[in-house]
Amino acid sequence: MLEQLVELSLLTGSVRGPRSQAIQERISEPLPDDIAVRLTRLAAYFYSQGTYDEAETVFRHSMALADATCWPGHPLLLDALNFLAGWYADRKRYAEACPLYERAITVIERTQGLESPLLAPVLIRLADALKNLDRSAEADALEARLRHINNESYSVAAGHDA
Repeated sequence: MLEQLVELSLLTGSVRGPRSQAIQERISEPLPDDIAVRLTRLAAYFYSQGTYDEAETVFRHSMALADATCWPGHPLLLDALNFLAGWYADRKRYAEACPLYERAITVIERTQGLESPLLAPVLIRLADALKNLDRSAEADALEARLRHINNESYSVAAGHDA
């Protein structure tokens, strides 16, 4: 497993040296999406096994790879942001989770609109993280926005004018 992490580190550029440079020179196009997906799965595996430091490292690599190779609204990038933010929140590292959730919200707003139903789960998780940081007023504002989005989504689904 360690050998795979080293190879992935070389591919993502987090390790510098002659071999890393040679690999980087062979890559002329962005790395395929499936590498980022595999990294996320590997990180989830490490997390499930309780090897949290390894999980964080691989989640970070996945996000960096998605950030470098995907367009801003790409689902893989949103997944990477949410996985890493969720990892931080699960570890009670809320201050590190919040900026990632906020970035995911910004990406969704820019690509899907300010009232997209895709915002709902991220707003819920950000509000929870903010509450854990004793930032209740901000969390309350997000929950109010969430209720508005849910009402708009229900109205559209029911065929009513929003």
